[in-house]
Amino acid sequence: MSLKRRIYFSMITTILLSFLIIGAATIWYTKDENDKYHRERLARKEKAIETSLNYYLQDQAGNLNSFYTKDFHDKVIELADIHNLELNFFDLDGRWFSSSNYEYFDLGLLPDTLSNSTLEKLSSSGGRFILNKKLNDETYFYALRYFKNQS
Repeated sequence: MSLKRRIYFSMITTILLSFLIIGAATIWYTKDENDKYHRERLARKEKAIETSLNYYLQDQAGNLNSFYTKDFHDKVIELADIHNLELNFFDLDGRWFSSSNYEYFDLGLLPDTLSNSTLEKLSSSGGRFILNKKLNDETYFYALRYFKNQS
């Protein structure tokens, strides 16, 4: 092979290799930024929901079972509609007690009880963490946190 052809092929190879490296780096960076954005968005919505529920629970002062009322369930559905999120509430033992959408439980996408490992992770992380899970080739972000009423 002549020197001219070797130089030509090495330039083409170098250009193609650089395109592949730039493409891979771009995909990785975009995915990383997308995940970061969704985590921050979820944290902002979580804070807004917490603030709304705190106002609701202040009005329920003295009611030790304020989480287990129809009014609380209506508030959960209202907040889920406003923030375009699915909200699910579990007690401190990990048993589900309220949801904005029951289909997830009926379809088996969410458990009726949280696993002990999830509860331990929640406790060890200061009462808040974000979990991402793949279901049917889609990644879902779950924000788990302790939420307390006056009692």
